[in-house]
Amino acid sequence: MRIVLTLLWDGPMVRDVLTAFLVTRLMVLFIILISSSLVPMNQGLYQFATPNNVMVDGLVRFDSWWYHNIVTQGYNMGDIATGAQGNVAFFPLYPMLVKVVSAVIGNVYVAGILVSNVALLIMLFYLYRLALEEFDRETAGRAVFYLAAAPTGVFLSAMYTESTYLLFVVMTFYYARRSRWFWAGVA
Repeated sequence: MRIVLTLLWDGPMVRDVLTAFLVTRLMVLFIILISSSLVPMNQGLYQFATPNNVMVDGLVRFDSWWYHNIVTQGYNMGDIATGAQGNVAFFPLYPMLVKVVSAVIGNVYVAGILVSNVALLIMLFYLYRLALEEFDRETAGRAVFYLAAAPTGVFLSAMYTESTYLLFVVMTFYYARRSRWFWAGVA
């Protein structure tokens, strides 16, 4: 709760983080829009999450289908006899979060994208605070922007676990840096 209050009272941090988040997410959406109109998509199974929504479809690819399967059908071991693949290799936190959010909004794909983006936003706040302990505000703002704007930043908005994972890694370092070992261990 204390970090939430700290976040709310630090105007420059809120400005820098929200600017980095909004600008880079708009960049990602613009790139999805351009690439999906210029590069033809393959037709077939697991090609479209929502064929009528280019933005959602652009953020749901590859492993997103596994997370959708876990959220909607649960874990399974697969079957050697039939060749069916299992999905037990995927850790449960992200699918659980997506399941909770999808129960509220009614769409697994949008819930996955929402969970990823909320985790990204929270992680950027933690990263800013962590960088601020070693550097000045300008450097902390650049660190947040550069991470969000990296070419691989698209994966932080997609229906993948990367933003959730990165959130807990940054939280671990943040709390360890402050010698709050219980919270570092939880993260």
